[in-house]
Amino acid sequence: MPDLMFCSWSGGKDCCAALDKFLTEYPTAAISLLTMIDESNHKTYGHFLSEKILDAQAKAMNLEINFGYAGFNDYEQKWTAELLKLKDRGFKGGIFGDIDLEEHYVWIERVMKKVGMQMIMPLWKQNRDKIVLDFINRKYWSKIISINKTKIDAKYLGCEINIDTFNEFKNNGIDPSGEGGEFHTIVYDGPLFKTPLKLSLNAVIDERDHVFYDL
Repeated sequence: MPDLMFCSWSGGKDCCAALDKFLTEYPTAAISLLTMIDESNHKTYGHFLSEKILDAQAKAMNLEINFGYAGFNDYEQKWTAELLKLKDRGFKGGIFGDIDLEEHYVWIERVMKKVGMQMIMPLWKQNRDKIVLDFINRKYWSKIISINKTKIDAKYLGCEINIDTFNEFKNNGIDPSGEGGEFHTIVYDGPLFKTPLKLSLNAVIDERDHVFYDL
């Protein structure tokens, strides 16, 4: 297994769970994070996180983070450019937190093959519930920081991903993994963290179909 890898980083639980699983198997691997930012608002797609909070998160884990900037129409082109930069620095492949969305898997696989880098999917085709429960049992702490109001109630904004939330979601027919885009999270403490990430969940933005914290 290559010892210099990047992790495709959203700031949320799935990429963190994937990285945790990878490092459990390959503890000596050197890791850097790669995050793509929407160049129109300088936030991530879906999670709506700024470079500032992601940089603080990376520092809390004592990891380097790299940012790429793209729009909707040139995302693949710009992402490919960032991958090639990492490859030039000696990175051999990337770790991704995808679970079972085939279309996204096929796209990542195609681009990674194009640039000649290895694709690692530690969570692929695992049971969605088990992934969440394992994440909780590993003592990771995360909060819901973005919600698609067309899919679940906005009241869940700010909730911890813990066993109580898991059970409530299951009882109300909500997928606790959020793999369908119901919600997104930010991880702020756990085994990969050297110090907890301090969150200030004050300003809430309600924009079209989404409600999210201004982080």
